[in-house]
Formats: sequence, C-alpha cells, structure tokens
Amino acid sequence: MKKTAIHRGASTLAIAALAAVFGACSAPLRDGDSSDAGPCPMTTATTTRCSGSCTDTQTDPRHCGGCGRACRPGFACAAGACANQCATGFLSCGGECIDPQTEARFCGASLDCMGANAGRVCSRVEQCVGGLCAIFEAPRSEISPFPDAVETSVLSVPRPVRFTIGSILSGRVYYTLDGTEPRPDAPTTRTDLAPVIVPVGGSEGVTVTLRWYVEYGGFYGREPTTRQRLVRVSQPSQLGFGAIFEGLTLNGSGATALVEPGSTVTVRFTGQEWRPSPGQPCVTCALTRWFAADLTDTTSGQFARSCFELRTAAWPGEENSEYEYRFPAPMTRGRYAVRYGTTLDFATNCGRYRGGAPIAFFYVR
Repeated sequence: MKKTAIHRGASTLAIAALAAVFGACSAPLRDGDSSDAGPCPMTTATTTRCSGSCTDTQTDPRHCGGCGRACRPGFACAAGACANQCATGFLSCGGECIDPQTEARFCGASLDCMGANAGRVCSRVEQCVGGLCAIFEAPRSEISPFPDAVETSVLSVPRPVRFTIGSILSGRVYYTLDGTEPRPDAPTTRTDLAPVIVPVGGSEGVTVTLRWYVEYGGFYGREPTTRQRLVRVSQPSQLGFGAIFEGLTLNGSGATALVEPGSTVTVRFTGQEWRPSPGQPCVTCALTRWFAADLTDTTSGQFARSCFELRTAAWPGEENSEYEYRFPAPMTRGRYAVRYGTTLDFATNCGRYRGGAPIAFFYVR
C-alpha cells in the first residue's frame, strides 16, 4: 500500500510539472510587457520583439525599421521604411492616408479621392460608418422665433407668439403649456407631427412655460433633453426695440433644415417689429433691415447678406411683412445661423453689417 501511494504522488508531481511547462509555452504575449528580452520564432530574419510582442520591423507601420518607429497614421511600411503610399484599405486624400469607411471628411471616397471620387462630408450630427454618413444620435430640435434664447430667462413680448418647432429628421413633437414634463400619456400633453406651430402667451403679465421634445421613433428614440421657453406678454411701453419672426421655414421644412453644400437655402417668414412709442426717430435717416448667414461660432465672416431699405415713416409700428431670403449654402459642413438686424443709417451698405440676432439655424452635411 505504501509503495502504491508513493507511485501516485510521483505521478501527480510529474503531471503538474508538465502542465507548468506547457502552460508557460502557451501563455500569450502581451503588448506593454516591461521587457523586450527573449527570442522570437524565426518567422523571418527581421522578426523581433517590440513592447512584448513579436513583429516584423520591415512591414509593421508601428515599428518600421525598429521598435517604436511609427509611420504616420494610414501609411505603409516597406523594407523597414515608411513608404510614400497608403496602407491597404486606406486612400490618399488631401495629403493624408484616410480610411474611407470611417473618415467623416471623405466618407465613401474611392480611387484618387478627387471630384466625384471624394465621397461626401458628413455633417456634425452624422458619423461615417461603412462609407455612409449616418445620424446615430437623436438630433436637437430647433425653435423659432428666439432660437438662441436662454431657456431659464423670461421672454417679454408685446403680444402672444406663434412658435414653430422643427427638426432635421421627421418626428412627433410632444409639448405642454403649463410647465409640466411632456408625457405621451399625460392629459396636459399635446402632440403633432413636426414642424408644429404652437401659440404661446396669454393675459398681460402672466408667464407661460412651453416645454417640448421630439420623438423620432425607431433607432433614434426621443430627443435627449426636454427644451423650454418662458414667455410673458407686457405693455409695449415697458419694452425696448424688438422683432418677432413667425411661421419661419427653411426649404419648407420648419425651423431648421439639413442642406447639401452649395445648394440654395430659402428662408420664409412673417416679420413684425416694435418700439416703445410711435414717432420718427430720425427724419433724415433710412432704416435698413438686413439678413445674413454665417457659422454659429463667428459673426465676422458672414458669407451671405440681404438688405432692405425702408422709409422711416413706415417705422416704428407693428407692421407684418412677408419675407423670402435666398442664398447658397456654404461648402463647409457645420451648423449655421441666419441673422437679422436693423440699422438707422444715412446710406445703405449691406456688406458692412455684422452681428445680429439669430432667427434660425441650419446644418450643412
């Protein structure tokens, strides 16, 4: 019995030793190991260990010609040197090697990456996935008038306002006018397909809270946050100069639009201006009403302007005027603002007007 027990013990020790040997041989190499020591399998004569992994320094763009000598992203490594050509699956576009399946600036590009082969530029609300521009986040809705108003501030107006809520994607607007959170099953929640026009305002001095979000359904779901506007009707004598632009549409799609580079953007709306008291502020002046469009992060490089010179006798007051403003969309993708301003001037010079309040936003793909 004792001899058998000793034999079993020896067998157990032998199996454990063999497991240790084979386990050590099969343990995977990991990037980031502290040591580069140790031989590599003789795959090629130039195979060496870099950062704990065995690689061929003649072809690996991360370690081209030696450990740590990385080529620029997308460039190939040939004969131990970074080649003046793009790696397989990459294209040379604008002096860079890009992946046309994921690069938003050249999404779906091919061949020489020029002209019709340059693919398309995805907008800020899109990502390039599989060579196609796609929206992967529910986009923010836009409202007009007062699209850039601080959501916690009260907007004082001389009369109730008709707000237009829209989005670059089709969806259903859920909204309330009592300050409660919109919910599809709540009795105070109203709903309609975007774009929707919502009259807001009531008795003088009463603040009305409009809250809304857009439900897109399917993949996108609902808009990430609930938006709001606070509106109070006040005596015109308590207000300064101001303007309201109602029923605004961009290319007929509501308060915002997603447009192609260089395409025509058409803005239509009804404008109304007010001032504290009647009377002509300047007998010899001409009132110039102007519109412009520019990138939302700057007002110094406005690329399109349109001006209208008015008789001072027609202003001030609460006139309603129909406007249509057309301009070519810029070639650079991004979010743009359509702006408005008025200037009392002795001469109309549309090109020199800058700034102004946004009346709408649009996106260029």
